[in-house]
Amino acid sequence: MKFLNKVPFLRLILPFILGILFSTIFHGKFSLALWMLLILFSLTVIAGLSKFVSENYKARWIFGLLLNVTLFLFGATMVSLNTEVLKKSHFSNYISFDDHAVVVAEIIESPETKQRSVKTVVEIQKIQDGAMTRTSSGKSIIYISLDAAAKSLEFGQGLLLKLKLKEIKGPGNPEAFDYKSFLASKNIYHQGFVAAGDWRLLDEPKTLNLFVLAMKLRKHLFASLKKSGLDGEELAVVAALTLGTKAGLDPALKTSYARAGAMHVLAVSGLHVGIIFLVLNYLFIFMEKLKRGGLVKAATIIIFLWFYAILTGLSPSVMRAVTMFSFIAFGSAFNRHTNIYNTLFVSAFFLLLFDPFLLKSVGFQLSYFAVFGIVGLYPFIYKLWKTNFWLLDKVWVLMSVSLAAQISTFPLGMYYFHQFPNYFLLSNLVVVPLVTLVIYLSILTYAFSPIAMIAGLMGSILSFSVSALNLFVKWIERLPYSVTEGIYISAFETILIYLIISSGIAFLVLAKKKMLWLCLLLTIVFLVCQL
Repeated sequence: MKFLNKVPFLRLILPFILGILFSTIFHGKFSLALWMLLILFSLTVIAGLSKFVSENYKARWIFGLLLNVTLFLFGATMVSLNTEVLKKSHFSNYISFDDHAVVVAEIIESPETKQRSVKTVVEIQKIQDGAMTRTSSGKSIIYISLDAAAKSLEFGQGLLLKLKLKEIKGPGNPEAFDYKSFLASKNIYHQGFVAAGDWRLLDEPKTLNLFVLAMKLRKHLFASLKKSGLDGEELAVVAALTLGTKAGLDPALKTSYARAGAMHVLAVSGLHVGIIFLVLNYLFIFMEKLKRGGLVKAATIIIFLWFYAILTGLSPSVMRAVTMFSFIAFGSAFNRHTNIYNTLFVSAFFLLLFDPFLLKSVGFQLSYFAVFGIVGLYPFIYKLWKTNFWLLDKVWVLMSVSLAAQISTFPLGMYYFHQFPNYFLLSNLVVVPLVTLVIYLSILTYAFSPIAMIAGLMGSILSFSVSALNLFVKWIERLPYSVTEGIYISAFETILIYLIISSGIAFLVLAKKKMLWLCLLLTIVFLVCQL
């Protein structure tokens, strides 16, 4: 109960998440009219303020019940409101999938050059039917026939397209990856091919678009890395680490990182955002001398952090990290230290409030489970062994963090990726310090890019560091038994593993035999499921 009192948002987010999960089963079609939700919310507020409920212990369940039902239905309704295909304005309601359609669209994802086409995601804004133009909404994947003009397409550009759209099909094999469901969580349900002569570029919008500005800056920073002498795998890794651009990563290199248990470093996440936060905190320390300088400094840091999130593509892991550091920055400005678990739940609640489909994102799940694991398990693991040697202590800190993160994420890793990296401890012992160095060197390379001589020197050091990182990861991959493959567990079995871990930890911490018996019982159930 003490834990729940310190973390009140846990009670709020659980019914909200259950509502999201329940609604996704019905593809967002289960919801409540907004006016009905408002009435239910009003009744909850009245019950909370009522003396009869607050002063009568036996009647407090009324407020609890109303609050949980409201949050559950609110979560379900948010899924419905964010399911674009259910909106009347969605383009699928106005076009025939048997014929070609003429549409006005905007590129909302950086184009990716394939072997015979350029792939991108567009927002279909208008549909032209003869002399009539109808305003519409909805995303679609499009493949434009490869030529010089298609290669030059950029994020934010408007296009006039003639194409035949079709619905994305589900997997033919039940065991195969469900690409349709994956894209549906991104509100993408259709795709189409555009021939070379069936499109033209529209005039660029005159209004300032923050996302377009961020993408242009990303392109400029990528070009500055090239000018600094980076190329090949080194360029691709730095771009992934600092800009969130993974298009240049060779599939074999990504496999090496995955098999070495270091794939997480290639996704911009808490480590990267934490370094950016520390740099910004140092750069803007002078603001603390101003009137209300702490608040000004916090607001400035938060603006820069969210712009960095946009710059790197707003991945679930970076949004989680930026949201958390935003709360930390404001908490520091008001000299308030909040409970880290509560901060995590608050950040998750706000992210799901804006995009409930993030709950289905593998990146979102792994990101939060990793942080919960580190926060909850690291202190206990670290206390298992003490040393007076500084270097050994730092090595043990890294190993403790890696163990905590791995314990909290390996069930999800086995469920989604069907493998387990056996040398993750050895890998992260070297990879994490090297990646930290690479991020700092990258920041210096970007900062000195206007000065060719210094940028070239920094580029050489950066290239050498990344080359060493890649060589180490490939060496780990080549070690015997580097990865255990062919692991297949169901969603129910994944939950069972987490319950086994939780009850086992509870037994070790609380020393209660009931937790041990529960752990053993759950283990037997899991083994039976594996038969």
